[in-house]
Amino acid sequence: MSSVFSSLCATTMPIRPPYNGHGSTKSNRLHTAFEQYPEQEIGAMTNRVIGLNQVIHLSLRCTSKRHIGGLAAGLIMILCLLTAPKAAHAQSPADGFAPSFDNEVRAFALQDDGKLIVGGAFTKVGATPRSRLARLDASGALDMDFAVSADQTVYALAVQSNGAILIGGTFTQINGVGRNRIARVDAAGILDGAFNPNADGPVRAIAVLADGKLLIAGEFTVVAGQPRSYLARLNSDGTLDSSFAPALDGAVYALAVQEDGGVVVGGTFTQVNGQPRTYLARFDATGALDPGFAPVLNGPVYALAIDWDGSIVVAGDFTLVNSVARGRLARLDPHAALTAAPALTFDGPIYALGLQRNGQIVVGGAFLQVNGQSRPRLMRVGLNGAPDPHFSPAPNGSVYALLIQPDDKLVAGGAFTLADGAPRNRAARFYEDGSLDADFAPMGDENVNQEVMALALQPDGKVVVGGTFTTFDDEERLRLARFWPDGRLDTSFAPRFNGDVRAIAVQPDGKIIVAGGFTQVNSQPRPFIVRLLVDGSLDPSFTSLNDAELLRALAVALQEDGKIVVAVEFKEQTNRRSRLLRLNQDGSIDASFQPALSEGLISSLAIQKGGQILACGEFTVVLDAETIASNLVRLRPTGEFDPTYAPEVSRCLALALQPDGRLLAGGVKPLLLTRINPDGSIDGSFHASLADDYVSALALQSDGKIIVASNYEEEAGQRRGRVLRLAPNGAIDPGFAVQNTNNTILALTLQKDGKLVLGGSFTLVSNQVNGAAVRVWLARLSATSMAIQRLAVDSEAWKFAWRPGTLFPAFHRVEFAVSTDGASYTPIASGVWLDNRWQANVAAAPLNQSIWLRARGTLAGGGFNASTGQIESIARAYIP
Repeated sequence: MSSVFSSLCATTMPIRPPYNGHGSTKSNRLHTAFEQYPEQEIGAMTNRVIGLNQVIHLSLRCTSKRHIGGLAAGLIMILCLLTAPKAAHAQSPADGFAPSFDNEVRAFALQDDGKLIVGGAFTKVGATPRSRLARLDASGALDMDFAVSADQTVYALAVQSNGAILIGGTFTQINGVGRNRIARVDAAGILDGAFNPNADGPVRAIAVLADGKLLIAGEFTVVAGQPRSYLARLNSDGTLDSSFAPALDGAVYALAVQEDGGVVVGGTFTQVNGQPRTYLARFDATGALDPGFAPVLNGPVYALAIDWDGSIVVAGDFTLVNSVARGRLARLDPHAALTAAPALTFDGPIYALGLQRNGQIVVGGAFLQVNGQSRPRLMRVGLNGAPDPHFSPAPNGSVYALLIQPDDKLVAGGAFTLADGAPRNRAARFYEDGSLDADFAPMGDENVNQEVMALALQPDGKVVVGGTFTTFDDEERLRLARFWPDGRLDTSFAPRFNGDVRAIAVQPDGKIIVAGGFTQVNSQPRPFIVRLLVDGSLDPSFTSLNDAELLRALAVALQEDGKIVVAVEFKEQTNRRSRLLRLNQDGSIDASFQPALSEGLISSLAIQKGGQILACGEFTVVLDAETIASNLVRLRPTGEFDPTYAPEVSRCLALALQPDGRLLAGGVKPLLLTRINPDGSIDGSFHASLADDYVSALALQSDGKIIVASNYEEEAGQRRGRVLRLAPNGAIDPGFAVQNTNNTILALTLQKDGKLVLGGSFTLVSNQVNGAAVRVWLARLSATSMAIQRLAVDSEAWKFAWRPGTLFPAFHRVEFAVSTDGASYTPIASGVWLDNRWQANVAAAPLNQSIWLRARGTLAGGGFNASTGQIESIARAYIP
């Protein structure tokens, strides 16, 4: 019986190899067996745009791209029928966002815990009755404990700071109790008996003001028995604010609250308080009409949004603004002057807006064309003011509402039943690149013994995958492939490797380092390590390892200076050469780096903040002519052995650095997972509750929780995999549904949205809540709560700050960069982890101008955490 590491000939641990040079042994049996994060900031991080129609919704499907016959097909179909649509709050390999509403969705609101409140005209979500109101978790699962009912359509929703939910629409009853068009329930859905403003016409928009008061807008003329034409202000208890009584001559459909407390309103009115105000007006914080804000439009306004710089994005059914052509979309500066861009022409009305943090505008409505080009109902305006050619989901029905989530995903709702060519009943969610949030289910060939060994994320959300495979989705992919966030194979990326791929590292410039046992790439000699350009073509400036004694490269780590540390394996295990090399940026060997690591193998690498290199595996160190057996060592940046760092661990396989500098080392039982302090001492507060044979990969969350891939062998010899999550102290986290696979799990990586990607030799993934799903070599688990994060300038501390939330990935390095055009970025500082956030001094950034701020985090992933990926966040900023 061979060892954990395919070529670890020096080892004697009797565990079947997760990696073998020829693929994995198949089995068809199904094994069934932040602490200080201010969650209240979620509202500030979300575009709470109040418009004519606001929508959101969700669903789940059980799919397989490959036909399976006989009993297996029956079993899978039964499990799918039992588990779709999702209603249980558990991680699932059916990770797509696809709730099924039976009628239009017209309103949304985001709770501080990331759950989505949905309103509209529907009466069912999936097969479950829900009368015009529903709540979903971040994965799209229906909250069965929230069952508020309205007797007619809900058009507006808002969440107060105490979690209470405000509801507006055309209804006259909530939960069977009389409530005319506006009501309030608590977070549990219990009606507030004291809140009863009683509007005589539809409420179309609601805004919560900074002082706790409420603005309501719509088609009413009486509120609480008093005349209020289309716009009213309520006290926090729902009583009418008698000090605010503007007189408008037409309906108000959109509200947007400015930073200074002023409120911009849009609708069908042409006069306010007897003054001409054609479809757009502004009130200051006291409620007085702003005499200096009087843009002239020739048609109604249905949606408004306030951008980070105070400018106002206006959308509706107009074609002129201040006598200048603007086909239903315009931007005004804070003083109501029309800006040069965007200057587009939509052929139909716009009902909803969403502002992305990078400054792009997402637009939804009933239009079919923009500037004469097909862009049906949902499109994005780029930073240059032109339509984004890469964003075209093309829903088949009108879009009435948009929501930009704190994880930068876009939720759209309306009357459609298809989006991006896939069934989406009246709601859909999209990744930042515009790809649909669908089940991630690339299909390998379950009839061959192949596997995924390496995983790495690109900053754009694409997933780069390496291993021993030769096909995916019935297309040839020789050991390296790339997938869009929605699971589609990237057809433009198809380099050909003649041997296994063990590790992948995405460089800051987007180029991709690939390491493994290959000797040719695209039929050209490129032994063991190669660098690809972003499009997958060979980088001709990079030199490969032309060394006849080498067998393969096993692990890669990137230094801050751009040099590349590589663990290698030799053909002869008794070869006394170092198992660790360092390459210059052009791939040439750094001759000054000659660590005394000989014999055995290195499986995982990590680089500490000071440049020290951590290596784990099973190897020997030669120190002062003395040979020392070791599982984990630290080298100084020069390559010298650090004798002060001597943690006692069992055979080590995978390393993961926490943001605070502590190291997690996973390996072979009995000590499957150990946490080590930066000085090399064992963290006595950490006791991992694990019981399998070995740990193959780790993924870290920013709240300190640890996702572990472990594997074991049954008595009959079948290999099994398991994914579970540990609390920061090592205890099993009961909030994570343990996932079981019918073969080994070799690789993990955690996405920006909190979804977990798995790679290995499995063909089925199952858990006790959702049953089993066919997933060949690759799978992704849904996230049951939102991965919140916030990137901004802390003006008081004079620092850039990137604060991660609960499920957001943890990084071991962060780099900040700035741009003045949103395209070309200049690095300015490395981040420091302090006060539960990554931060850097703003001194090197441009002052007194608008900038784009970018933060990129580096995280280890893949098999044995031997790969490196990147996640980024972008926000607009101004530094005075």
